[in-house]
Amino acid sequence: SSLGANTMICLPTGLGKTRIASVVILNMLHWFPTGKVLFIAPTRPLLTQQRASFISTTGLSPDFVHELTGVTSVKKRLAVFGHGSKSRLILATAQLALNELLASRID
Repeated sequence: SSLGANTMICLPTGLGKTRIASVVILNMLHWFPTGKVLFIAPTRPLLTQQRASFISTTGLSPDFVHELTGVTSVKKRLAVFGHGSKSRLILATAQLALNELLASRID
């Protein structure tokens, strides 16, 4: 039932939150073959860790998984978010996602 509704997962470190997210992300990418998933994490080090974990647990090509932070150029961000991009899983800080929404670079 959690695949069809908002769900909050509260577990201590190391007990599988990323694995749960990986299953949900793979389902979303399967159900929406041209869609993208935006995964938000609070810090840049956590984004880097999550990207590596998603690639290793899902088998997604690193070419489809992108990490965006405030130091990522606007040009690259536009390329990753763009409709012609092969990016499928985008990991970003909350601040970057908010800034992109406010600048109307993503919808």
